[in-house]
Amino acid sequence: MEDEYADAKIEEGEATPTESGNEIGRITGATADIVVRIIDFKGNKYVDIRKYLHGTKYSGWSRKGISLPINQFGEIMEMLKMIQV
Repeated sequence: MEDEYADAKIEEGEATPTESGNEIGRITGATADIVVRIIDFKGNKYVDIRKYLHGTKYSGWSRKGISLPINQFGEIMEMLKMIQV
């Protein structure tokens, strides 16, 4: 399987889930947004889906989220398409 995301734009360095990456999209909510972005961690690219909280006491990334290997993302998307809503 060819890595179609091999040239995806990412932040330089070793981003952690708490650092910024290349944001793909955002679903805005009253107290938290769900953010999809591409990050680089130890030289590997991931699709990171994570909550970003915005409140009076704390604003920032939540631990709630997942980082999926970008080279397997196509397979994961095929599985997600099987979900009926």
